[in-house]
Amino acid sequence: MRRVVSNTSRLVLAFFTLLAFIALPASAEQENSAGSSNYLYVGSYIGQYPTFIDYISGYTVAADGSLQPLSGFPVSGPSFGLLSVGNFVFGNDGHDIETYARGSNGTLTPASRIDEYTYAPQSAGMGIYALNPDRSGRTLTTVLSCGSCNSYVLPFSIGSNGQLSYIGGSQPPTLGAAKWNGVFTFSPDNRWAYTAYWQSLPTEYRRQPNGLLTYVRDGAASPPNDQVCLPGDMAVSASAGYIPMIWSAGLYCGQDGAYAMATYTVASDGSLALVDNSAFTPQLQEVNLSFDPTGTYLAMAGYVGNNGPQQAALQIYKLQSNGSLSPVGNMLVNSAASQFESVSWDSANHLYVVSYDCQAGCQSSFTNSVYIYNFDGQTLTPAPGSPHRMINVVGLATVPAS
Repeated sequence: MRRVVSNTSRLVLAFFTLLAFIALPASAEQENSAGSSNYLYVGSYIGQYPTFIDYISGYTVAADGSLQPLSGFPVSGPSFGLLSVGNFVFGNDGHDIETYARGSNGTLTPASRIDEYTYAPQSAGMGIYALNPDRSGRTLTTVLSCGSCNSYVLPFSIGSNGQLSYIGGSQPPTLGAAKWNGVFTFSPDNRWAYTAYWQSLPTEYRRQPNGLLTYVRDGAASPPNDQVCLPGDMAVSASAGYIPMIWSAGLYCGQDGAYAMATYTVASDGSLALVDNSAFTPQLQEVNLSFDPTGTYLAMAGYVGNNGPQQAALQIYKLQSNGSLSPVGNMLVNSAASQFESVSWDSANHLYVVSYDCQAGCQSSFTNSVYIYNFDGQTLTPAPGSPHRMINVVGLATVPAS
């Protein structure tokens, strides 16, 4: 059922959006002479499940990384896991997936909505874990799951109007391997997809011509050493053809606390082949990985301080021609936040990092900050007005301004 947001609720949303920009300098609230290079959309919510209200705020991003609120926002509707595909932005609320049509001036208009539960054999206690567009931009693979149940992988085609159409047949496949985060990583040639989860080696899928994923095998990649066995996040450099992957240990392998990162190539059968001498131990505990649009620079976000006060941390790596990763500059440590939760790039060398700011329990409505950095290939420089305090950030997407 489509949720109806009252006028009172809309005022509340506008109020919180205004609060998020109290700290912005005056220059960022005026027309920036540098012009906008990208649009930024931030998904948030207020309230508690199941009566929470989710919404999207919109901003222009100037060439120097400063922000200016876009008119017509906030837009109420599903805002979790925001992502952009062509002229559309997609978000979910754990139950429904909304398509937002993007206007040439950055506006978002709700265009269509589907109920994910309609396509699952059973959905009690389940929620949408991730939305995964493939490299063609024509298919969106979603995962419906919970912490202690099987997962359903639900593939949809993306129509010219942004409408999602189910292509999975009458019985969607179950997938335990997507249980914990539901994230699929597609190979550079879009022929294969991989997902990893607790207690298992990466699982490999073949992408069919219509976008449907079919299971191939578990164990698509081997650990870089005998101390780790649990794969974590992956990132793909489509331009260079390499896939870096995080590995850790636990109750089921090696030494508890062991941790490594290594780079892989994609073999002809879709398996992942370890690049010799590419393994190393990062200084920070990884939470999220993201390559820049060129596939050259990899941002790793997370934290340091496993045995003491936890602090947010960020490191940039450069992908070398032999597949190895070399750190660029020093690791950035931020004691104002307990961890960086997500990291992403836009097309103008801006890096966006979402932090979790509650060190010892939140005493206010603000739980997150969005940090924006300018990157010149060597150093990260905070953009004017950064960081931006925001409430319950659950999605972030950037698209080039048209």
